[in-house]
Amino acid sequence: VCILSDCMKKFNRMDETKNLIVNLRHGLGIVRRDLDTFGQYPTVCHSAVKLAMHRDSISEELRVLYVAMTRAKEKLIMVAQKKKCADFLSKCSIDINSKSRVLAPYAVTKAGSYGNWLLTALLRHPDCGELRLEGSVSNDVVLPCASPLKVVYKRIYSEAGERAEREVTAPVDESLLSEI
Repeated sequence: VCILSDCMKKFNRMDETKNLIVNLRHGLGIVRRDLDTFGQYPTVCHSAVKLAMHRDSISEELRVLYVAMTRAKEKLIMVAQKKKCADFLSKCSIDINSKSRVLAPYAVTKAGSYGNWLLTALLRHPDCGELRLEGSVSNDVVLPCASPLKVVYKRIYSEAGERAEREVTAPVDESLLSEI
């Protein structure tokens, strides 16, 4: 059994947001600073190194996900939690072209978490009708697949995005109450 938890955790992109970025293979990227207006502007070198670093980090995240998913011998459990899941599923479905079996490269590079990739793929699986229904996704996107899949979907948030609280009441223990 292999458990892949917190699939919705965002990828770390801190290295791409700095004013000075260094990459051994692609070089140095510096943001230009205007001393008169104190404005900052990305240079061509900065943009190129940032794009190359982004591509490298996405490739590494895909490799890590592949390794995690292929380690399971009997069962793979993936856990993801997202507020406003219906909206998120609708956004994932935008990248799906019902006429193509392949996901657009842009959809892969713009993903912010493993959950983006996984849910986009799951929306196309025949056994994930409940996810498509939740995200108002057409069944036209489904691809034939002989591998059975069990998806457990539980809504723990209300439509507004707040955690659904259940009122729990326990029976009163009169003897304990009298001691207090």
